[in-house]
Amino acid sequence: MRLRCLILSLVVSFWGSAAFGQTCQSPRYPPNVSHLPLGGATNCANRCLNGPMKITPIPIQACEDETIHPNIFVQNNAMSNGGDTVLESVGTVDWDDGNQNQLTICCKWTPTHAYPQANTYCMSATYHEDLNNAGGTGCSYRCSMSAATPVVVFMKTSKQCIGGKFRAGTTRKSASH
Repeated sequence: MRLRCLILSLVVSFWGSAAFGQTCQSPRYPPNVSHLPLGGATNCANRCLNGPMKITPIPIQACEDETIHPNIFVQNNAMSNGGDTVLESVGTVDWDDGNQNQLTICCKWTPTHAYPQANTYCMSATYHEDLNNAGGTGCSYRCSMSAATPVVVFMKTSKQCIGGKFRAGTTRKSASH
């Protein structure tokens, strides 16, 4: 009996850490922060903030066809540290199922998506702004950030999905026997 409990405990530990880890194996947009000078003075890219971009909750859990509403945000609510002119802002959410959505206007987003099939997905997002410091050093620069998180989608018929909605607290079993 103790051996059975030990094995069950190891399986639950492994399954929990693998399926509910805080990282994705190969996101389209891996977590990153980058600063790139685009023209003029080369030290201008240091005006970018280091974010980071975050996606919550970690992990996202849902049932098949249930609409999720992840929070995507840039910490400090800004890409750069000072009132420069935004020339371009572009962002994308990749849902890891062949679908994408655009992100506009920094720095908080709540996109929606529903996955039709149970699986573990690696949702990721990226956003950048091209800025110009015309009043100061006369340089242009790009601030970019990206983030990723696992999305665990359960079958509609699973015990985690009551009435088609994910129910927290039903994913891990207690290993205490």
